[in-house]
Amino acid sequence: MTDGERTAARLNEPNGLCFAKDTMYITDSNNHLIRSCDLKTGRVSTLAFRGLEKLRRKPALPFAGEEIHLEPARISPRAKSLQLGIVLPAGTKLNLAGPSKLSASSANAQILELGKFETALKGLKVSVPIQAAPGQTTLTLDADLYYCSKANEGLCFFKSARLTLPIEVAADGSVTPAVEYKIERGPR
Repeated sequence: MTDGERTAARLNEPNGLCFAKDTMYITDSNNHLIRSCDLKTGRVSTLAFRGLEKLRRKPALPFAGEEIHLEPARISPRAKSLQLGIVLPAGTKLNLAGPSKLSASSANAQILELGKFETALKGLKVSVPIQAAPGQTTLTLDADLYYCSKANEGLCFFKSARLTLPIEVAADGSVTPAVEYKIERGPR
């Protein structure tokens, strides 16, 4: 890598080009740099970025939605999925164009293993795949729901909820466990 006059400058596998006014920007792929060439003077230089420390990710904000504690569920170690039914307020429907989503995590993956579960919601019934072993844990379900009035589709609502579900895995538990989350009323 050498900066200087365009005839003396050295790049290692120049790749993409972008032009802005009198400057050509070049990706110098194998040097992992962005170079610039002043089209008037012919001078090639390495683009230097300053202040990158200001771009550090900020810590995640604490959950700001409604926290709901569901009734405990007793499930069998043979259960392969947990069914979640979502009940919206009367007269509303899920907005399929909205980015509704559900994620789930287990407090103890040795008792209830579900891997990294996150899905876009395209309906009001969701099957969460699980592998269960005897014991007790807590399942946390985070839901972001976008729903609208059936009578006036321009009237839409948003609900962010964290559902906490205590789980006991036992031989006499349900092989087909199901829970329901009901939104009592629309926002005012």
